Amino acid sequence: MVVTSFFSQFSLESFLSSAFLISLFVIIFLSLIALLLYVYLAKRRGQRGDAAHFPPPRISLTFNQEDFPLISINKRKVTPSAEWLQMAKGIVNDLSQSHRINLLFLIHGTFVGSDPFSTFRILENYFPTVFTPKTLQKIRTLSLKKKDHIIFDSANFCEEYAALLQNIAGDAIAVSNFYWSSGNHHVARLMGVCDLILRLYERSRLLPKLTFRPLILGHSHGGQILALLSQFMASSELSRTLKQFIKEHHLVGDFDQFEDAIAHLRGHKFALVTFGTPVRYPFIENDRIRVLHIINHRTASFAPLSLSGILFTRDGDYPHKWGVAGSDFLAPTQQERSLNNALNSILGPGLDLKLLKDNLTQIRFGHKVGTHMWVNYRDNGNPPKPNFASSFFGHGVYTRFITLLFQLTTINNWLNKK
Repeated sequence: MVVTSFFSQFSLESFLSSAFLISLFVIIFLSLIALLLYVYLAKRRGQRGDAAHFPPPRISLTFNQEDFPLISINKRKVTPSAEWLQMAKGIVNDLSQSHRINLLFLIHGTFVGSDPFSTFRILENYFPTVFTPKTLQKIRTLSLKKKDHIIFDSANFCEEYAALLQNIAGDAIAVSNFYWSSGNHHVARLMGVCDLILRLYERSRLLPKLTFRPLILGHSHGGQILALLSQFMASSELSRTLKQFIKEHHLVGDFDQFEDAIAHLRGHKFALVTFGTPVRYPFIENDRIRVLHIINHRTASFAPLSLSGILFTRDGDYPHKWGVAGSDFLAPTQQERSLNNALNSILGPGLDLKLLKDNLTQIRFGHKVGTHMWVNYRDNGNPPKPNFASSFFGHGVYTRFITLLFQLTTINNWLNKK
């Protein structure tokens, strides 16, 4: 009783959500420090991290904020001008009328989701009477709100972003954030796509048959979830292997329902768009699945280990190049580590520092499948003032409000090209 009273007085949920976020940002900060230290030591050893040759882009664009109507942001209050709203509503209307899009899902990347280090799952397993599903859901919700308040629209589809899109779309398109754990390893992404399939299945059943047409945007490793989704929707050999893995290890509560969901969704068309997604899992395109990759890039070469390049975001999106095979984190639980080891033979190496070192010096820029748009977002800094933090190493620009109208225009133009 005394313990319960103590926690209720200080709000257990609020305290733990704050502690969770603090520990999360500390881990991310230490990881970045370790990366910069590795770059420095590599240079001391004579490993220059020379610029990789960049193949001629299929499409090359430059983002000019001056080309678009004004959208102002003051103390996290977003105020689009009347001209901005008119242009945005015109594009969304075209997405709805010409392309029959009626659902828009926004999928975040690594570390900004509901449980990146399996903290809540561990608490639930070891202290089930204290951390009930209801209590943990409150903590997750508070954590996500506080995360939105801290990083807002940098490398994050914040709630205000989704709300603005919903305001533009009205009743024509349902807009929603899709949250997954955001752990940096295979199991987290596989469970993420399982949840996504079930969510899409729920949404599709609310609409008349054959009218369901989702547009799904995935930032960073959120795009890996889209890659796996494309495999399941194409009934590929990889998807059959993954389904067997999911069944054997009980990764979904009701496997029969999961199979029904996949079978139902395969009859629909999907438009999948990735932003800065590292080259990892394979995508599939066919007459029902279209894939677009948008990547922040601005130089004829790319040096992923160049300290001066990193500090000033010189070449573009650095995490897009860093998040390759070998860059996964060690999962926090023994069960997840065991599952990840088994998935390495299916989805490719997860945590492998030697492979990561090799991949960082032999960069593959593009995915094998999909249309690529190499965009200079002009978010590089100017010496002597570094901007790696504000730009999140060139990885944060995709989800900013100032680029939203550009993203919508680019996606709509891509869909207009048959």
